[in-house]
Amino acid sequence: TSAEFFVAGKAALSHNGSEKLATTSTGAEVTGTLNATTDLQINGSSVQAQLNATASTGKAIAMAIVFGG
Repeated sequence: TSAEFFVAGKAALSHNGSEKLATTSTGAEVTGTLNATTDLQINGSSVQAQLNATASTGKAIAMAIVFGG
């Protein structure tokens, strides 16, 4: 596990030589699985609440997750 910090650039965390988390000019990028212990929020709104509000079936929820709905 290591951390790299670049002057006027990104910061990156690696595990076993593979970069897993890095900052970008627009935010952050995660490679692999991101596990949240309570709730994941996007722009202050719960992802689960967004899915519940926009999809009523398992198929629609799966499509929303895959296609960012």
